[in-house]
Amino acid sequence: MSLKFNILSSLLAFGLATSAQAVTITGYDLLNVNQAPEDSYDGTLRGSAEGIPGLVDYVGGGGILNDGLLPDERAGTQSFFGRNVVENASITLYFDRAVRIDSIEFLIGQGVGDTNRIPGSLLELTAVGGGGDFVTSLSAEGFGSIGRSGTQINERFDFAGTDFAEVELDSITLRNFFTTPTDGFPGFFLGEIVVNEFTDIAPVPLPASGLLFLGGLAGFGMLRRRKGS
Repeated sequence: MSLKFNILSSLLAFGLATSAQAVTITGYDLLNVNQAPEDSYDGTLRGSAEGIPGLVDYVGGGGILNDGLLPDERAGTQSFFGRNVVENASITLYFDRAVRIDSIEFLIGQGVGDTNRIPGSLLELTAVGGGGDFVTSLSAEGFGSIGRSGTQINERFDFAGTDFAEVELDSITLRNFFTTPTDGFPGFFLGEIVVNEFTDIAPVPLPASGLLFLGGLAGFGMLRRRKGS
């Protein structure tokens, strides 16, 4: 009975799972950040609205972080460098539709990681969504190549099990960045951001051979009952 139940359960549950796929980031806002090269962003550049000296805001556009390209040198990245930036910066990402977020990945090109100790230093951030209704702190999980810092140069933030797991959002804000100071300087660089969403996989129809197998099990069970009566 146990063997039949296990087989039937495995077959009937086949395909009932979740997976993740990348979300289209239509644009983003960066507040209180270092200024990147002028051609790296197609939104509005202005001084920090909070009046923080030396920092700028980028609003209403996109660029380095959602162009699908990983830079091979620091000049092609967005810097979040220095104590004022790490403590005050925020990133708001806008999506092409409402999604349930599975994870967010911060990526940097291999060339940058090979020549700079900063990539891989981001340890934690706070995610805010739904107009502030959902807030959670997330720890970074390193992945990818090992850089000059001796750590993996990319970071992934897993949203599974958080307040966000069952909520559909068309934007999210990331802030309260926490880093390990490298060479005495807090900061991190970004070449690309990838947002992955939870995707429910529909049940996969059993092939004809599977249906025949189930039918055989059912017939076998009826035969055993008749012999036992």
